[in-house]
Amino acid sequence: MPRESIIGANAYELLGREEADMARRVADKLMREGSVRDVPMTLARRDGIVIDAEISAARVEDRAGKPLYYVAVVHDVTDQRRYRGSLERALEERRMMEAIIESSPAVAIRWTDSPGWPVEYVSSNVRQFGYEAAELTSGVVEFTSIIHPDDRERVVREAESFLREGQGEFEQEYRIVSPEGEAHWVYDRTTVIRGPGGDVEACQGVIVDVTEMKDALERLSRTEKQLALFMDVSPVVKFMKDRSGRYVYVNRRLCEAVGISPDDWVGKTDWDVYPPETARRLVEADRQVFEDGKLRLFTEVVPMKGMPREFLTYKFLVPSTAGGDDLLAGVAVDLTEERRSERALRTANEKIGLLGSMTRHDITNQLAVLAGRIEIARVGETDPVRLGHFNDLLSSANAIQGLLNFASEYQEIGSKAPEWIPVRLAFAAGTVGLPMEGVRSEVDVGGLEVYADPMFERVFRNLVDNSLRHGEKVSVVRLTAQPEGTDMVIVYEDDGVGLSAEAKARVFEKGYGRHTGLGMFMARGVLSLTGISIRAAGEEGSGARFEMRVPEGSFRGYPGKG
Repeated sequence: MPRESIIGANAYELLGREEADMARRVADKLMREGSVRDVPMTLARRDGIVIDAEISAARVEDRAGKPLYYVAVVHDVTDQRRYRGSLERALEERRMMEAIIESSPAVAIRWTDSPGWPVEYVSSNVRQFGYEAAELTSGVVEFTSIIHPDDRERVVREAESFLREGQGEFEQEYRIVSPEGEAHWVYDRTTVIRGPGGDVEACQGVIVDVTEMKDALERLSRTEKQLALFMDVSPVVKFMKDRSGRYVYVNRRLCEAVGISPDDWVGKTDWDVYPPETARRLVEADRQVFEDGKLRLFTEVVPMKGMPREFLTYKFLVPSTAGGDDLLAGVAVDLTEERRSERALRTANEKIGLLGSMTRHDITNQLAVLAGRIEIARVGETDPVRLGHFNDLLSSANAIQGLLNFASEYQEIGSKAPEWIPVRLAFAAGTVGLPMEGVRSEVDVGGLEVYADPMFERVFRNLVDNSLRHGEKVSVVRLTAQPEGTDMVIVYEDDGVGLSAEAKARVFEKGYGRHTGLGMFMARGVLSLTGISIRAAGEEGSGARFEMRVPEGSFRGYPGKG
C-alpha cells in the first residue's frame, strides 16, 4: 500500500474486520498503560497475502503528562516465525532421533579422518562400552585408543584403504575395550561424507555390540563341527535322501565302505551306485517310509567293493523346517562280521552238540551193559556185603545216567532265539507227565506273555517236580502274576512244608538237594538268558514260594483274573 494512502487515513478502516477489532483492543490497552510491546497480530495485505506481525507502541506526552500522540512500530515477523517453526521442528526431530538412538543398541558416531579419528559427535548410549560421550568429543579419549590392541592396526589400515579407494560406505568388525578391560565385539557400518572435490569431510555411521551374537555363532559353529565329526567318526552308516531318491548327505563310513567320495555321492540315486536288483529293493524300502512316515527297520544286503554286506537299517523321515520337502534319513549297522561270527559259532555248537550226543549215546550204551551185568551178578548173591556193593554200583550207574540226561537238556539252553511265550501254556506243558494225582493246579496269569528261552516250560517242570519230591504234603500248586513298579513278578507257590533258611539260600546251587541237585540250577540258567531273576521266598512250614521278576520290555499282556 502506498505511503500516501496511509497518511491521514483512519487506521481501523485500513484493516479487515477481525484485524480492526484486535487493533481496538490493543489501542485500549495502550491508552490505559501507555505502551504495548510485541503484540502478535495477523494482517492481510491488499494483495491478499497474510503476514505475521508484532506491534509495539508508546504514548508521547508533554511535560504536564498530557498525551500528544502515539508512536507505533509494526514489525513483519512472517519469515522469522517460519524459520523459528522450522528450527523448532528440526530440534524436536533431533530430540526424537536422539531418544530413539539412546533407546537402541546402535551407537551413532561422526568422526574426521585425522590422527586418532577425532569424534565430532557420538550418541550418549556409548556408555554401554563404559565411556561418556563428552570424553570422546572433547578428545580426552581418542576413538582409536578404545579399539582392541590386536585389532587396531587392521581397523585403521582397512579404513584408510577404503577412504583412499573412494568408497562411499564400508563395514568392519572389531573389538572395543571398556575402561575395565572388557572386550566387546562390534559391527561398524560407516558412510563417508565427501566435499565437492571428493575430499573426505567426515565419516559417520553406527556401531552395534554383536558380542552375544558372535558368541552364539561361535558356539553354533563348534556344535556343527562336533556334529559333523560325530557323523563321520560314527562306526555306523548314515545318509539322507530327498523324495526323488537323490542323496543329499552321506557320512564317511558309507563313503569308505563303497569307495565313493562324498562329492560323488551327493546328487546320485541308488540306481547310479548299486546293481539294478539291489537298487530296486532299496528304492522300494524308501517308498514305504515316504508313504506312511513311520520308522521302519530293514535287513538289507548291499554289495560293497565286490563283497555282499548285510546291514540292519533304520529308515525314518526328517521333517522340513524351511517349508521344503521332508527328507528320508537312514542309520545302518553293518552286521556282516557279526553274522559271520554267528554262523561260525553255530557250526561249532552243532559240532560240539553232535560230539556230545554221540558221546552220551556211547556212554549210555556202556552204562546199560554195565547195569545189566551188575543185575546178573546180583542174582543169587546172598552175601550182604557183596550185595551192598552191587547196589552202590547200580546207584552210581543211575546217577551217571541222570547227569547225562541233564547235560543233554542243559546243552539246549540258549541254542535257540528267545521268543514270546504265553505263561499259562508254558506251565501246562511243563507239568505234562508229572505225577499230579491228588494235586490241584491253580493258574491266574491272564494273557501274560514273557520273552524267554524256548525251554521256559522246563522252569515250571522243575518247580512242580521239586514240590512233588520235597513238599511232603502238597495238595495244591499255584501260579499268579502281579506288576511291581515297572517289572512283572510271577509267583509260584505250593502248600507243602516249605524251605528252610539254608535251603532258600542254596536251592539254586549246582548239586544242592536230595535228588540230582541240578533242576533248580538249570531253571535259573534258563531265566537268566533274558534277564529274568528268580528267588526263593516264603517261610518254612507254610509252603514253598518262588518269585520270578520279569524286567520291563520282557513281558506283555497285563494279567487278568481267570
